[in-house]
Amino acid sequence: MATIPVVNSDADVDTIAKHLETEGCVVIERLASERLLGEIESQLEPRLREVNTINTEFSGLKTKRFNGILSQVPAAQALALHPLILASVERMLLPYCARVQLNYDGIMHLMPGETAQPLHRDGNIYPLRHPAPAYIIACMWAQTDFTVENGGTCLIPGSHLWEQEREAERDQVINTVMPRGSVVMYVDGAIHGAGENRSNGPRTGLSLQYNLAWLRQELNMYLTYPPEVAKQFPDALQRLIGYDLAGPYLGFIEEGSPHLALEDGPKPEIRERTTPALDAAIGRVKRIPFG
Repeated sequence: MATIPVVNSDADVDTIAKHLETEGCVVIERLASERLLGEIESQLEPRLREVNTINTEFSGLKTKRFNGILSQVPAAQALALHPLILASVERMLLPYCARVQLNYDGIMHLMPGETAQPLHRDGNIYPLRHPAPAYIIACMWAQTDFTVENGGTCLIPGSHLWEQEREAERDQVINTVMPRGSVVMYVDGAIHGAGENRSNGPRTGLSLQYNLAWLRQELNMYLTYPPEVAKQFPDALQRLIGYDLAGPYLGFIEEGSPHLALEDGPKPEIRERTTPALDAAIGRVKRIPFG
């Protein structure tokens, strides 16, 4: 049976990308420090007390979920901008885009008694056939230990290479087992789902997904983080959530780059809707055939 590959926090980008290409998933153990985890926990706990478990069956009837964690749990910004994660994401996605963007963020807090989520592919939000080049890289960070008993994310390694119509069998599913502070990365075609929580405590994960910047984001980042909120973020995070051109003429506002909406001072007289760097990036981007 296939297994979910596991690497240490000092793994290089080549190793991580190779696992994402071959198995479609990889666990990086203990990538977040205990200090950062403590900051996240102190900001997360008050918010979790306010959130109920009113969801659809797909989202879990005993699961607490909320989005907008970059502003509600500011310490999580360090996860979104982690250099190893971003470098690995860019290695996988930049062949097909000028830049990457954050596609989704959210908390998934499984309470005891939660049932297993239906197996699915994240990539199914777009009408693209599998197998296909990667266009989403999902990262599930373990705020608590992930175990078989508490519903560690279920994955089928290698399923990103299956034909679209192939059905998953339950005996092919493997629970992600990883200590607190670890992260499991998987590609859009990997069949997965939250596990069943048979333990006596909650299982808390922070989900951060990245995709090709020319795709519509799953979470509407501009309403989740309007300019008055995004202005408080570091420049790199502002651009990562979408306040930047995705390519020449892609995503512009009247003045040019949407990043100008976050900048104080007079607007430029010349409305530039591309940059030399974007022009160069488009020159090296591979064209994806359809049909």
